[in-house]
Amino acid sequence: MTMTRIEQVRALADVSAEDIALVGNKAATLATLKRAGFPVLEGVVLTTEAFDNALTAAGLINRRGGRTSRQCGCLPNWFKRFADGVQLLKTDRLAVRSSGVAEDLPDASYAGQYETVLNVPAADLASAVRRCWASAFSDQVKAHGRTHSSDEQAALAVLIQPMVQAEAAGVAFSAGSDYRRPKHRRG
Repeated sequence: MTMTRIEQVRALADVSAEDIALVGNKAATLATLKRAGFPVLEGVVLTTEAFDNALTAAGLINRRGGRTSRQCGCLPNWFKRFADGVQLLKTDRLAVRSSGVAEDLPDASYAGQYETVLNVPAADLASAVRRCWASAFSDQVKAHGRTHSSDEQAALAVLIQPMVQAEAAGVAFSAGSDYRRPKHRRG
């Protein structure tokens, strides 16, 4: 896939941990895990620049640069070529995942606030991307942003990967280095 001058699309394999502002925390973390040898599926990222450019083209950026609407109906003119390129992922179903810049910050987390759309047929990719982008303007994201005073609340990228039909899944949580295992008393 050819990159435009403004970086709107990036292959997950070309992402590094330093790219969080461009690809969001989820995509940067998965790229880091992939580089470390973990089995992470290939993917492509519609960057935060793609999001901003689509909003600007739709007239949804106000004079101060703030985002003004949750209506994200306008897709850039290159999106059709991008959607055709997604077929290189060799799958009939896609996971279209939001990747917010403000996800998993040290003092606030937007994890679970943005939309992710699973089992998306390639023909419905545009609709799924719009849903992810629109979630940056949801009432819950706005409320969360007011509570945590994050300037990055609506900076959103979208990660597209092949859908995996899992038989089981899980989540592991860990604590920082100051975590101490509670001592159990006998008796």
